[in-house]
Amino acid sequence: MINPLTFRLAIFRAVLPLMVKLGPAWFRKAIIDWLPWRDAQLLKKAIYTIDDIAWDVLNTRRREYEDGNTNGKDILSAICTSSTLILHVDELIESSETVRFNEEAEEGEKISDLEIVSHITTILFAGHETTAGTLSRILYQMAILPDAQARLRKEVTDARKANGDLDLEALMALPYLDAICKETLRLYPPADQLYRTSNSSAIIPLMYPVQSADGMSKVDRVAIEPHTDIIIPIIGYNRNKDVWGPDAEEWLPERWLKPPRKSVLDAKLPAVYSSMLTFTMGPRACLGYKFAEMEMKLILTMLFERFEFSISPKDEIFWQLGGSVTPVVKGTGSIEPDLPLKVTPLVE
Repeated sequence: MINPLTFRLAIFRAVLPLMVKLGPAWFRKAIIDWLPWRDAQLLKKAIYTIDDIAWDVLNTRRREYEDGNTNGKDILSAICTSSTLILHVDELIESSETVRFNEEAEEGEKISDLEIVSHITTILFAGHETTAGTLSRILYQMAILPDAQARLRKEVTDARKANGDLDLEALMALPYLDAICKETLRLYPPADQLYRTSNSSAIIPLMYPVQSADGMSKVDRVAIEPHTDIIIPIIGYNRNKDVWGPDAEEWLPERWLKPPRKSVLDAKLPAVYSSMLTFTMGPRACLGYKFAEMEMKLILTMLFERFEFSISPKDEIFWQLGGSVTPVVKGTGSIEPDLPLKVTPLVE
């Protein structure tokens, strides 16, 4: 559970830029080894585990390449053998051309092993917990709302009967599946806050004026000084009734099956995904949001075609905030993610 762990260690966020400059890597490692703090040791163990897995993936793909297996079409194979930096996962997925192998590239064009491992780590782990949390939330919503689950299942099975295997274009064109994903990501974003530090001074206009602290006037802009730590409430914007309407705190996929409200368009939020803050905005927005969307939709179609999900009556689910939101069973004393559901195979 990397995200809950880093959430508990958030106090060190302010000093991390200084710590990475504190001598060579072996010295920093020695300091961490010395710290008598369980959470710090757990984080170190998690980082080493992630690093070991990434190097193992790279070495496995490299052995496959040396054995003549150059037809891997999965993302990790492309990253491990590509001579170019992969910036847009959606372009990689849609491309039918085989990228030039890193082993065959000119020396100056090659991606270093460390860079490849960094990409593998990003693909495997950076979006793992957030995507898993969103999938858990969708499964839970479908379990407590059997009519919505039946509607989604019918949409998927009808599309399969009409088109056979669903390619990427057909998958992304399923309207109710898309609405369920968007509404869940809006109402229940896997990360509820965004942290930024200003590099320079700025005047930020407010979409809606607010009352001043002394109650004597309205404030329509905020002055930001350099090196100011800023907390942006993702969940606050995504549930803002002035933007999304009086039903903003309700889970209503149907809102995405009709034209957007004028207030959503008027907000002009420069977000990368459906006018919400879930995947943030600007040049530091989530690079893998298209991949996460595709991944969720693919998993959901496969699950709801084959299984029916219902609530376990003896377990009460509590959604725990810890960097990302994860389900736990209330009253057990455990902080490990857990979502007991009754899963019934469907007869074909």
